This record gives sequence, C-alpha cells and structure tokens, in this order.
Amino acid sequence: MKIGVVGNGNIVKRFLIDTGEVEAVRTTAICVREQSRLIGEELGFAHNLKVYTDYREFLGQKDLDVVYIGIVNTQHYAYARQALLAGRHVICEKPLTVTADEAGELASLSREKGLFLWEACKLPYGPLFPAVGRHLDRLGPIRLVQCSYCRTGKAYEEYLSGSVRPAFDPNCAGRCWSTV
Repeated sequence: MKIGVVGNGNIVKRFLIDTGEVEAVRTTAICVREQSRLIGEELGFAHNLKVYTDYREFLGQKDLDVVYIGIVNTQHYAYARQALLAGRHVICEKPLTVTADEAGELASLSREKGLFLWEACKLPYGPLFPAVGRHLDRLGPIRLVQCSYCRTGKAYEEYLSGSVRPAFDPNCAGRCWSTV
C-alpha cells in the first residue's frame, strides 16, 4: 500500500515514524503548503518522500493508494472530499469533519466510490481496550460506562502561556480549553 501524507505537524511526524515500521506500507509523498516547503523538504529527505505543494498534483500521482490527512481541522472536509473524488482512500485525523453534515457527505461519497474512509482514532487498537476487556469479569454487573481519555502535553502548556495552536483554536474548529 502506498500512502501520501498531507501536513507537516507533530501528528504527521509521528505517522511517518509509525508507518516506517510497517512492511506492507510505503509512504511515498508529502504535500505541504508553500510556506511550509522547507519543513516538507526536511521530512521528505528524512523519510525518502517526494514533496508537493500543489494538492491536485499530489492527488494525481499514479502510485498513490491512500491519502493521510493531518492538517488543521477546518480543512479536513475539503481535503478528504478532493481525495475521494480523485479515487483515493482516506485516513483523516480526528475530527473527521467539523459538522455531522460534512461527515455524512464524505461517508456517502466513499460508499458511492467504493473507497475506504477512516477517522484516525487509534485508541481501540492500542493496549488499553484489550486490557479492560480481559478484566471485565472482575467488575460484576455493569450498569453504566462513562469514559474520558485525556492527557496534557506541550501544546497545552503553550496554550496556557498564550500561544494558541490550531488544535486549540476554536476559530480553526479546535478544542477550547478553560483554565478555571
């Protein structure tokens, strides 16, 4: 499977490392904004990727099976839609879209085209869920389950000091945190 990556943030950098460890996957290209060309070229060099700044040209590659989208939330819908229309399977970072209507449209389009569309929420595939499953019988009758997955990272610390990344910016469909 040949994957092309869109974006150059930390989630993309992690994706490139992770996919580099999977034999059946070959990441072949990266598409970044023109103003991010230098970062894209650094990633391209480090991971042996062809670098694009034109998304249509990127989608037009002959040896591209899947597009992985790891960009600002407000652009997920537009980029995923274009990839599906170009006949590419899509893995899109969370949230898949900003609205339920957009998600429904992408789901319909992927079904219509016979393409795979996946929101890259990997928690169910990590070690936590199987561990919980192995111990359910020790809990007794379950009446209600409420879960929350949270972690604090560098981006949140930056937010508290006044530097707001798109992932935390409500204007970019990011999470809005309260310091109360």
